[in-house]
Amino acid sequence: MGDPVGDPYVVGNPCTLCWGPGKAFGDVPTPKYVSITFSGLPPPFDIANHKWIGQQDPLNACLWDFEDAIFLGTYYFAFGVTGVYIAFKPGLFPFLDIAGPECDANIGA
Repeated sequence: MGDPVGDPYVVGNPCTLCWGPGKAFGDVPTPKYVSITFSGLPPPFDIANHKWIGQQDPLNACLWDFEDAIFLGTYYFAFGVTGVYIAFKPGLFPFLDIAGPECDANIGA
């Protein structure tokens, strides 16, 4: 995933969908790292119920990728939707794709 996690608010590339003047998250820079915390995921995903750190995707400023030895996932903002995709490695199956409203920092809450 690249760079080690350091400062809690490292500036990333601009995701103008949710950050900026008049946007949901305000006129602050887009973060390079975000935390994603799962709770209440059903089996067999329940072992992923903990805090994850996502790193901004270098090709899409509104995606943050996270992974460990078992799972691969993406936290994303797109027009009309916020989502989290999580799948088992290596075949990416089974998977969950949890969605909420655009620029929603608390989907599923």
